[in-house]
This record gives sequence, C-alpha cells and structure tokens, in this order.
Amino acid sequence: MTSIVKTMLLAVALGLAGCATAAAPQTAQLGAGDWVLAHWQEDRTYFWPATITARTGDELTLQYDDGDVGTQDIDDVRAFDWAPGTRLECRWSDDVWYWATIAQTGASRADFRVQYDDGDKEATNTSRCRSSAE
Repeated sequence: MTSIVKTMLLAVALGLAGCATAAAPQTAQLGAGDWVLAHWQEDRTYFWPATITARTGDELTLQYDDGDVGTQDIDDVRAFDWAPGTRLECRWSDDVWYWATIAQTGASRADFRVQYDDGDKEATNTSRCRSSAE
C-alpha cells in the first residue's frame, strides 16, 4: 500500500514539474515577436512591457509598448507574466505613478482594468504601466 501511494505522489510531482516547465518559457528560447518585460537602458528598478523585434546572440532589440525602442541583454528581460492579481505601478491621468492590481484582462493582450490602492478603478493598457524588479 505504501509503495502505491509513493508511486502516485511521484507521478503527480513529475506531472506538476512538467507543467511548470512548459508554462515558463526559457529566456534562451526568446526571439522576434515574443512579448517580454524588460529593463529600460540602465534602470534596474522596473520592468516594462516590450516586443522583441530582433535578436543577435544575447542582445535583443525591443519595441516597448510605450513607443520607445532600445536594446537589452537577454539577462535583462523575462517572459511577460502580467495577469489578474499582478501588482503594478500605473500612470494615472495626472501623470503620477500609483500602485494598482490588475483586476481583469481585456479583449486584447495589452488592455486590462486595474484597481488602485486608493480604490479607484480604471481601464488602461500596458503602455501606461510597469512592474517592480523585486
């Protein structure tokens, strides 16, 4: 009986490990067209949404969602992972950054609704938000 339980637990653990690997793309596999979160220039405080437009070795050319273009080493990007519940800083209409949580995703991958820490809610998009590098 104990060996059956151990075998079942091992199978479940291996299955979960396989799912985690499949769900988290490796940065080594990233290429043109992939949506990522990347640092901007030398700023290591935030990650900004961007699309890879070209890759040369470990250097990526990026089109940031806010319109900027830049290059980053592949070590300075991660797979895009924003989803409901993700904590972000978003720029309100007064152009000040405030903490918010994604409440709901929209029809396009870039649109979503956030709820700010003060209770305000807003429809926004990735060009107006950033995530902490922590």
